Amino acid sequence: MAAHSSCSCNFSDCLQNLVCNVSRVGGGIVGVGGMVLAATVLDAFAQVVLSALRRVSSSGLDETIPVYAYPLSTSTPNHPICLLMDIGSLSSRSASSLRCIAERFAFTCRWRAEQCAPNIVVPTSLAFTNLIPSTELLGYPAETTFHAFTRLLVAGHRHFVLLPLFLAPSTSIKKAEAQLQQLACTMTNDHVVISVAHHLAGTHCSKFGFLEDFRIAHGLANNVRAVIEQHQVNIQPHVVVVDHGSPTRAVTYIRNLLTTQVSKLLSGSVKSVHAASMERRPGPAYDFNEPLLENVVEKIQWSFGDTIIIALAFISPGRHAGPGGDIESIVKNIKSRYPRLDIYITNVLGSNFFLLDALVERYLDCIPNCVL
Repeated sequence: MAAHSSCSCNFSDCLQNLVCNVSRVGGGIVGVGGMVLAATVLDAFAQVVLSALRRVSSSGLDETIPVYAYPLSTSTPNHPICLLMDIGSLSSRSASSLRCIAERFAFTCRWRAEQCAPNIVVPTSLAFTNLIPSTELLGYPAETTFHAFTRLLVAGHRHFVLLPLFLAPSTSIKKAEAQLQQLACTMTNDHVVISVAHHLAGTHCSKFGFLEDFRIAHGLANNVRAVIEQHQVNIQPHVVVVDHGSPTRAVTYIRNLLTTQVSKLLSGSVKSVHAASMERRPGPAYDFNEPLLENVVEKIQWSFGDTIIIALAFISPGRHAGPGGDIESIVKNIKSRYPRLDIYITNVLGSNFFLLDALVERYLDCIPNCVL
């Protein structure tokens, strides 16, 4: 492992120099927009590099868990273990997406802030993914957040950042934090630091105060533009920003805020932007989730020949979003009821630059005295 780490670090240094040159060229060519161009080039470049690293890298602290960083002998306040956590799914596509996001996040962190980069980044889920057969995951079984934390605690690590791959402030994040703290108290008398990062969308409570964060909205808007281009939509479309639906008002508030942000970003290029939930719990107490996606067309003032684009406020494909998912089935049903409408669905947010950038900043907010 030591030889492997040394080799990776040497390669990383060369890679970082190349990336810096790409950034300078991008800024010189297009001025203010240089960082966006450089980020786009870096994003594509990272995919190629990570594909190569995936072929030559071995495993993590044991022989079954992939590592997405350059592990030190132990974690430190400035180089903690980063537990990247999503809600979990029984879909191998969702687990594979999580791993892709984890390794690209680790790459981006090392490029942007090597002095504060995670010791290792571990892709974890709150539940379900550990039930996916490892044969569907290139032979590497998926881990729950609690199993990974226990494993790393036993290995001697005491500094952790819990990085939620959540767009909104789900109650699951607070519950996970409490369970991890309880695990730490049960397993060791040592002081264990668990910092919990902020969710990804909406108002961002950073070191510099509260800021409205448009990055996830930018990702959604870009996905809409990609659909317009792909399908050559010549008439301004209607857009529906759809999330899963939640029993928590704060989650729906973020969905509605994203809808407002997307409306601002697409102003002048779309007819309207609406919010919808994929599903909801029964009862008037959960009416704040309305409208449902299956009924949202009734809220839109559309006419013959119009197009509706469903913008997925989902990060990874799985049982709900992506090919063959619940949303695709709902849209198929809508099309049967409204055959005069063209309806298209965007990609999930995945590991696009805007989501990765938000992840990196949320992580860095948890690192003490990290000055970039």
